[in-house]
Amino acid sequence: PGGFAATLPSRRRESPRLMFMMSSGGLTAADMFQGKDALLSGPAGGVVGMVETAKLAGFDKVIGFDMGGTSTDVAHYDGDYERAFDTEVAGVRIRAPMMRIHTVAAGGGSILHYEAGRFRAGPDSAGANPGPAAYRRGGPLAVTDANVMLGKLQPDFFPAIFGPGQDEPLDVQTVR
Repeated sequence: PGGFAATLPSRRRESPRLMFMMSSGGLTAADMFQGKDALLSGPAGGVVGMVETAKLAGFDKVIGFDMGGTSTDVAHYDGDYERAFDTEVAGVRIRAPMMRIHTVAAGGGSILHYEAGRFRAGPDSAGANPGPAAYRRGGPLAVTDANVMLGKLQPDFFPAIFGPGQDEPLDVQTVR
């Protein structure tokens, strides 16, 4: 009894390493982390994910399109990650390596305002809750709703997860 356990090789258990994504697209150990290095870490992680996914599919040149709730960002990859070392974020000059990501438009949650005969998007956002009007939670008309109206977002391809019970499709009628 107990002989089997005694023959197993001794295994040293290592603690997992806590690392943080940086705006440059790299990772840093928790003890080296500084907030200024992670201002745009989410979009940078998206670029890294885009590139690695493209490589798995056999592509080595890609243009990324990331429409979030408040902005739409694009990035380019042509064999090397494009980085900037002196960037302006929300009007503040930052000297830290960051992925070169360009904000080109308002995001899907940007509220549409009708002024002087035309729509203007943002800068305010419907947020995740209530979200755009099509989400069935009483939200305002947003860029997502315009895309539903124009047929660029097709409700038939979305799961029925909207509304208070999270069991309804996108609300095309409210958008119209």
